[in-house]
Amino acid sequence: MGQGFDSSIISCCLFCYPKFFCTVIDLHVITRNGEHAWYGQRVIPSGGAIDQDAANDGSAPQIFATHSGMRGTYQVYINYYYNSGKKDHITGRLTVITDENTPREKQQSYTVQLLKQGELVLAKSFLY
Repeated sequence: MGQGFDSSIISCCLFCYPKFFCTVIDLHVITRNGEHAWYGQRVIPSGGAIDQDAANDGSAPQIFATHSGMRGTYQVYINYYYNSGKKDHITGRLTVITDENTPREKQQSYTVQLLKQGELVLAKSFLY
């Protein structure tokens, strides 16, 4: 917290890369107790939330953050929802941050190939 920063225990940030006009990819996060955060349920009972769902033009990230820090396995999926362009194959860039804004902060980034519209891909499963 200090210096105007919000502190999250776990954050997941998803970008479409490279940015394509009218490409929609959606972030899905399943917590250790089975709660599912996604564009249809942006806030989950334990307090986690997807705070932005404006990535329908490929220019804005989708971000999941939680302060609850429940220990266990988290699963992060990417749904290749829609692309009005001619290119089927796109790339998702996912960054997972744990213990954000603390001395224990850890950031890991992953590149996920998305091959066809409608595909739901497990991008990362991690233990917190």
